[in-house]
Amino acid sequence: MHSFDPFAGLIHQIEGYRPPPARKMNMPRIDPYERILAVQRIARGESPSAIAAELGVTKGCVIGWQRKARAEAEAAEAERG
Repeated sequence: MHSFDPFAGLIHQIEGYRPPPARKMNMPRIDPYERILAVQRIARGESPSAIAAELGVTKGCVIGWQRKARAEAEAAEAERG
């Protein structure tokens, strides 16, 4: 149930009012080379959380890069026989 707001819409009547820009949910673009370096840093024992904080992405992104790199390495190994 919605509550009644007598001032709803009034701010849009103020001359020159512009609503704040919509917040983008996209993470910063990290180039493939930086992703490789991040995965190598994890392999050396650095914390995915620390790497994520440094790059401005989520820990899940960094772990996803690690999983993808692992899957690609396994696929390449299987292809070689």
